[in-house]
Amino acid sequence: MNYNIKFWLLKATDRAPMPYAGYRYGRRLFSRFGNPPEPSGKIRHALAIADAIRPWRDIAGASILEIGTGKRPNLPIIMWLLGAKRTVSVDAFPDLSPRHIASDIKWYRSARRQLAAGLLKAGGGGGGKKRV
Repeated sequence: MNYNIKFWLLKATDRAPMPYAGYRYGRRLFSRFGNPPEPSGKIRHALAIADAIRPWRDIAGASILEIGTGKRPNLPIIMWLLGAKRTVSVDAFPDLSPRHIASDIKWYRSARRQLAAGLLKAGGGGGGKKRV
C-alpha cells in the first residue's frame, strides 16, 4: 500500500465513530488484491535488520521488539530462526492476516534451502559484540 494513501486513510478514519472498521475498509479498497506476494522481500529486510543489530549484540539469546507487525510476522520468525530468545511484536491495528500467514508458511516450506542459505550467510558464526 502506498504510505501516503495509508497516512491520509488513518487521518480520515481517526475521528470516525468506529476508526478501526473504517481503516480496514479503506485498506481493502486501496490494497493489492489477489494472491499475497511471496515473503522473500520481507525476509531480506529482516536479515538486513539482523545485520544492523549484530554490531551491538548477538541475535542468539536476545529479546527483540518489533513495532509495526502488519499482516505478516516475518521479522519475528526470522529472528527466532536466527536464535532470538524472545520477540515481542506490536502494532496499532491488530492486522495479522491468516491468509498471508498460511501463504508465508507454504513459501517457507517450499524455499527451505534458499532460506537456510540466507540464514547461514546472515547468521554467520554469531560473532557480534555484546554491549552491556
